[in-house]
Amino acid sequence: MTVDRALLEPLLAFAAGARLDHGFGHLDRDGTVDGGRALELWINARMTYVFALASMLDDAGPVPALELARHGVDALAGPFEDPVHGGWWSALDPTGVPTQDTKSCYDHAFVVLASATAAVAGVPGADDLLERALAVHEQRFWDDARGLCVESWSGDWSIAEDYRGANGCMHTVEAYLVAADATGDPVWRGRALRIAEHLVGRVARAHDWRLVEHFDASWRPLPEHHRDRPADPFRPYGATPGHGLEWARLLVSLRAALERAGEEPPAWLLGAAVGLFDRAAADADEGRTGFPYTTDWTGAPVVDQRFH
Repeated sequence: MTVDRALLEPLLAFAAGARLDHGFGHLDRDGTVDGGRALELWINARMTYVFALASMLDDAGPVPALELARHGVDALAGPFEDPVHGGWWSALDPTGVPTQDTKSCYDHAFVVLASATAAVAGVPGADDLLERALAVHEQRFWDDARGLCVESWSGDWSIAEDYRGANGCMHTVEAYLVAADATGDPVWRGRALRIAEHLVGRVARAHDWRLVEHFDASWRPLPEHHRDRPADPFRPYGATPGHGLEWARLLVSLRAALERAGEEPPAWLLGAAVGLFDRAAADADEGRTGFPYTTDWTGAPVVDQRFH
């Protein structure tokens, strides 16, 4: 693969500024760490994932992507990991002390994604981290009877939240596809397909390819959830066109992964990807620049902000 260093190196140099003693912090628009914000698990895992990818593209430049990926793995295997109950803290203060003890599928899916990608990249410690991450995800979040994921638990794993969400499941699909490649175990690819079959093949199809994000503990759709809090950052009301685009890409990736493994992909995957993409594009085509954050179930914008 040819790497355009003129694009890659400035991006890596900017991102490298997020490095702190206990992981990666939030950067402002000038590349300065916001010391007043917590270190969040999902962001640290995504940063580790991206640096691991960058190290496989080309690690000969001035920014040591492999070393940054190793720093991320060390943070995930160190201050972010709960040594008593297992799993990972969702946030740390700048000194490395946990500030939140809820353990969510969303966050833990990113730990699987980061450790699997880092393992493929040969980052030291990533194989062991991946083994633990998959064990936790399988034991605590995977609901085999449903073929879907539990949303979140209390820090000691004693209480599961009644709510179920599509967002954590979507990123579980992303993570499981990489885990299948990293481990060679097809079970993860099969579970990714089961999630997609329900949330897209059944539910989104029944809603004109708009994704229902919120469900009760029995996976009954809650299309009016948070109507009174439409701009909730993680559980907004309505459909999220950006997630339609994400799911479209994941379905294409899932189809390709099944083909690479010598398995026959279900015929519906490609048509569903097109349906999701076309629906998101149509809901954005109202003279706006970019995609609104959310729409209602007719495609009318609810939160018209466009996020980067």
